[in-house]
Amino acid sequence: MVEDPADALCPDMPRSALEYVQVAHRVRLKELGPLQERLVVTPVKPRVVGRQRPSQQMEAEVKTVTPEEDTVVGEPPRYGKPSHLA
Repeated sequence: MVEDPADALCPDMPRSALEYVQVAHRVRLKELGPLQERLVVTPVKPRVVGRQRPSQQMEAEVKTVTPEEDTVVGEPPRYGKPSHLA
């Protein structure tokens, strides 16, 4: 969902989205709210595309945020040694 650049205060942002991303909806600002509401309340049928395995990247991310089995309830999960670089 992208605001129409002709209607936008900063048209470069939606223009960039339209250039680099496949969008399903391009609407004027006054239409954004009603469209979002309609999309939220409209049921979506799940797509079945065969039995796909999650990517290794997805498995690594899920493992990172899943607490270890030996974590005691009430304790924060242990994710590894913190880095001093941020």
